Amino acid sequence: MGKYDSTLLGSEEIAQAARAFHFEKPEGFDFTPGQSIDVVLPEGFPGETGDRRRTFSIVSAPDEDRLTVGTRMRKSAYKQPLAQAPPGEGVIIVGPKGTMALHDEPDRAIVMIAGGIGITPFISIIRSEAEQDSPRPMALLYANHRPRDAAYMDELRAHAKRLDNFHMVATMTAPEDGDGWDGETRRIDPEMVETAASGLPKPHYYIAGTPDMCEDMRQMLDDVGIEDDDIHSEDFTGYT
Repeated sequence: MGKYDSTLLGSEEIAQAARAFHFEKPEGFDFTPGQSIDVVLPEGFPGETGDRRRTFSIVSAPDEDRLTVGTRMRKSAYKQPLAQAPPGEGVIIVGPKGTMALHDEPDRAIVMIAGGIGITPFISIIRSEAEQDSPRPMALLYANHRPRDAAYMDELRAHAKRLDNFHMVATMTAPEDGDGWDGETRRIDPEMVETAASGLPKPHYYIAGTPDMCEDMRQMLDDVGIEDDDIHSEDFTGYT
């Protein structure tokens, strides 16, 4: 794990109350899809009040020329200064790190379970696999309350349409009248996981979301007989 100087390139809204932040990719910075970084605001960063460090999953694929992270926005002493800073402000990148790194067994499939902004590490994985000559079989279960909360949905739909071996099930567990949602509304359950994984070769299972969601999904996978070594998850409050 290294420490690198970087620069904020800009940010954009990716869902209601969620933003992506783009940073200059430091020379020599290499990572595996699924990993995370710490973004440190240096002393003197505009508006910083001492709350200067957060961990974020990397959204961008390894061959992209910038580093992108995504997060739910809160009125915190860290996120507000970052959101209001102009492009060109310096930051410090620490990493890569994390246990969600994509496995290096090309003969095994990938099953991803995402809650809310927990989709971020899976965007990196899917983008990376989409660039391969022979992408691994992938299934994604993606849960949100409402469509407006679901980051990267247009991109995910495009991948699902283009990639023969990528299947996505999106579920909105609290849709409201006017949302126009006519898809799945169940919480992710064993039947959904078993259906998504059906026919996939020896899948690894990846979980990203709130701590409670990750704990529930791990227990569910354990209950249906998935071995612990095949389950990978990281939970931290930055996903909420």
